Amino acid sequence: MSVPGSSLSRVGGVDVKGMVARSHSVDARYGRFNEVHGDGHQVNNENHGPETNQQSNSVDVHDHGYQTNNEDHGPETNQPSNPVDARYGKFNEVYGNGYQINNDVHGCQINNKIHAFQAIHTLNHYTQDNVHAYQTNQTTIKHYTQDNFDSSATLKERQEFENWLSPLNFRQRQSEVRETWREGTGGWVLDDERFKLWQKGDVKTLWCPGIPGAGKTVLASYIINHLEKNKKDDVAVVYAYCSYNDRSRQTACNLVASLLKQLVQDFPQTFGRIKSKFKRHREQDFRPTLSEVRDTLIDEIKQYSQVFIVVDALDEVTEDDDTRSEILRCLKSLEGSLLVTSRDMSLIKVVLRDALHMDISAHEDDVRNYITDRICLRTQLNEMLGDGAFRGEFIERLTKEGQGMFLLSRLHVDLLAHKLTRNEVRCALDNLPKEVGSAYDETMKRIDEGRHRELVKKAMTWIVFASRPLFFTELQEAIAFSTGLRKISADDLMAKATILDACAGILIADGENNVCRLVHYSAHEYLVKRGDWAFPDPKVQITNICLDSLSKTSSFMRDKIGAIMHGVSRRQFRW
Repeated sequence: MSVPGSSLSRVGGVDVKGMVARSHSVDARYGRFNEVHGDGHQVNNENHGPETNQQSNSVDVHDHGYQTNNEDHGPETNQPSNPVDARYGKFNEVYGNGYQINNDVHGCQINNKIHAFQAIHTLNHYTQDNVHAYQTNQTTIKHYTQDNFDSSATLKERQEFENWLSPLNFRQRQSEVRETWREGTGGWVLDDERFKLWQKGDVKTLWCPGIPGAGKTVLASYIINHLEKNKKDDVAVVYAYCSYNDRSRQTACNLVASLLKQLVQDFPQTFGRIKSKFKRHREQDFRPTLSEVRDTLIDEIKQYSQVFIVVDALDEVTEDDDTRSEILRCLKSLEGSLLVTSRDMSLIKVVLRDALHMDISAHEDDVRNYITDRICLRTQLNEMLGDGAFRGEFIERLTKEGQGMFLLSRLHVDLLAHKLTRNEVRCALDNLPKEVGSAYDETMKRIDEGRHRELVKKAMTWIVFASRPLFFTELQEAIAFSTGLRKISADDLMAKATILDACAGILIADGENNVCRLVHYSAHEYLVKRGDWAFPDPKVQITNICLDSLSKTSSFMRDKIGAIMHGVSRRQFRW
């Protein structure tokens, strides 16, 4: 095809002659293509490879008998244009009087004729696509960052709302109790037909009474763990651990609100609904009533196919102002699948008279496993028993004497752990206390005969009469102030192990939070009833120490002392 040179002196409004140089050497190996139009000037070569790099082979020549595509059409015409190199994807197109347009297009070898302006057009689209992709990525990153910011803000808002709803955190308590569970224990409950009926929803309320120390709390933890592991997406599990030493916070409203709080923690949609219901309460800074919390919880329970509600140790809720009865009636009205553990008390039995009963007692195998593990924690006793027949005889004897009570078995092990010889152990086995109260008597007798009697009195006084649970560091500081020091430092604090050993197993430190408590609620009842173990007027002594400490500079925080003093004067003295 012949293209007149004059007609291409300007292409698309572009001055070709002014912007390009004459055609240079062309090497087809590097993807450079030349097409010659008009007066023998090289325009486009389509031959690729090193074999075309000889005297302008693969040259397309038009009009005046010049060579085209290696076909002999006349004399060699590639005088102005040298060999073509196609290896690096560079293309030259020459129009008119031998002027060459250079366009660098990087990529793989191209076999089709690509004109300069087509390449520029393609490059333009490529650039626009990259710009668009960059803008899209920037938008995506912006949205992702915003989503993360919104998520963080929502999480903070939800946590603040949860803490406002109820100060009680039973998730932590569940974790602490679960750690005390022994492998292989508690499995019997899952095989019980009454439990199966309750889990399937055929029975609405299951009451599980048991004697003190039968392992009700650990079993409740085992049940909660089982329900959470096996629940479906539209099923919820909420729970509460009642405690005698946290009665000031465990009001009826706080306990019921804690169940609602757990739904907020587990289900974002619940948070959205409840937040709007209590918006006015938060804006005007007043608490919802028990009936408002209960009605809201009932509405939320209807959103799920089943809601399991497990309440442990209901008997430890205070009887003041009919709090226990109020909680029970409220729990029954929720229409969830309710399971309650407690001691066999007449008041609870009356309210739950329509519930299915499943008595809790420690199974023999469970007690045996518990005793075996407990022995391993008492280094001196563990080494004394050895690995022979004596160890087996010892474990079987304690299993029998435990009478289905983990607590009694624990007290037995703690009493025997201080014996120095096997004969002393054998003698003590013949005189083990037969009930928990008698075991406490033996423990207090051993404390009275020891050299840390005064230390135990100080520690027990604080634990029994403080209005809330104490952290162990608080107990250490309280004991230090009890000695009359005006200032205390870390060097004045008694070692944790010393305090625990002196209390002979009655005092324990719970979980990662290191909170002090008595080994069981029955120990609290025993100490309050007995009374002769403590200092005269222990409540007055605590108040005086708190008041004295407020006037001193120390590491004992004023708000902690004030809280303890307030609880003692308000709840214990009743002035």
